[in-house]
Amino acid sequence: MKQMKKILAKLLFCSEDSLDTVLLHMPVGVFNVFLLQLLSGWLGLAFCLVFITYEKTERKVISDKCYPDLQGWLWGAGITAVVWMIIK
Repeated sequence: MKQMKKILAKLLFCSEDSLDTVLLHMPVGVFNVFLLQLLSGWLGLAFCLVFITYEKTERKVISDKCYPDLQGWLWGAGITAVVWMIIK
């Protein structure tokens, strides 16, 4: 399990310490792409902007790093967008 975590961290270009946070936020990126493609582009864009604003505000309030959260969101959105384009 330790070796798998190390490999996954290398694949996602993050540290092993922030891997859990990156993986936790990947479904948010998937959800954002589905909002953009299935419901409304404006709704997806609004969700994107609200998420980024929330992460930046949260960082200041709880002294957290927002980069791993945003990195996970971007990985989820990127992978989903590529799969969506292949399917279409």
